[in-house]
Amino acid sequence: MSAISDDVLLPLRERLQDWQDFDAAGFFLGKALGVIPPEQTWSRSKDLIWYQEEGLKLIETLRFLVNQGFLEIRDDCEYRWRTVSLEEPSRPEA
Repeated sequence: MSAISDDVLLPLRERLQDWQDFDAAGFFLGKALGVIPPEQTWSRSKDLIWYQEEGLKLIETLRFLVNQGFLEIRDDCEYRWRTVSLEEPSRPEA
């Protein structure tokens, strides 16, 4: 896995363009939701992701996003953004 840059808050979709291990995906989700402060580094967040209740909730949220079709999962531990079109639904003609 490449080094995790956490100096700039990017949308989750951009952070998860490539496959990320569950802990990195949880870190990015936590940053996007504001659970992990923008200035907090990856190295200071590992314990949160791996051992604390909040980290477990972030991983559960990743699985929810998989179930809703926003993320893909591979090998039960890697996540990436699924290209989703959120176009306006077509309206029936009157």
